[in-house]
Amino acid sequence: MVQVENCCGIMSLRTGSITAAVISMVVSVLGIVMLAVFWSDVLPDKELKMLIHDEDRSQVNTVITVSLAFGLLLFVVWLITSILLLVGILKNKPRLVTSWVIFTAVILCFSALGFISTFLTSFSGEAQAIEQTFLTAIQLGFLLYLLIVVVSYRRNMPTFQTYTAVAFTIPGNPYNPCELPPKYDA
Repeated sequence: MVQVENCCGIMSLRTGSITAAVISMVVSVLGIVMLAVFWSDVLPDKELKMLIHDEDRSQVNTVITVSLAFGLLLFVVWLITSILLLVGILKNKPRLVTSWVIFTAVILCFSALGFISTFLTSFSGEAQAIEQTFLTAIQLGFLLYLLIVVVSYRRNMPTFQTYTAVAFTIPGNPYNPCELPPKYDA
């Protein structure tokens, strides 16, 4: 995978990774709020129900509900992994950073599928489809760059571990680990 030396030419990889975590958290929260508002406000809307025939209404409502639930699940998991990314960077824990990298790669795959579908619909010539394709391409590129910055930081992350030795001493124990063994003169 491509590796960068800094983020946007002005920030260190650590600062860029922290920025990626904050951006991911903000996007996740906005996505959760947007989907929750859509679920509670638009779904029960009478105008939406008037567009759907009575016999198809339950199937369409099921598809919309499942899609919204899946979207909410993705945003909630991305929020959790973004928090783990921030904690992993601040506490120097590479495993926490890896969780964000893996889940963001999954999000990137879904975004690539969305780009392909919007790209194919842009051939219809509608201005809205072309605009959507352009916006999806920008989102895909931005997310890919954030992923590259975090992976670059993860590869260069200091990985030191500290171990704490605990010894219990028992008075009179000849094998006491905290005392030197007696010297025998020969």
